[in-house]
Amino acid sequence: PMAARLLSTAISKHAWTFTGSGRFAVETLRPLTVSITANPLACGAKGAPSCHWHAAVFERLYGALVWPAVRVTETACCACGNAACRFEIGPKA
Repeated sequence: PMAARLLSTAISKHAWTFTGSGRFAVETLRPLTVSITANPLACGAKGAPSCHWHAAVFERLYGALVWPAVRVTETACCACGNAACRFEIGPKA
């Protein structure tokens, strides 16, 4: 949990590098849930989550630095009409 918190804080400080005009936030720590509001990359098919690039970035970062077997699940997406793209991040069961 401490490593995830530290990495999330570091990501928050430099999120502009991968969110562009969007706004990154850590919503909860248990489970770790992050969001990107006004995500400029959520432009896929309407009604289907389309943030595969962001999910892959989170999977690589948290997999390399926190949980070797990590699971990243997009639970909401701007492309589906949600206010933000949300990702739950944690170890695989």
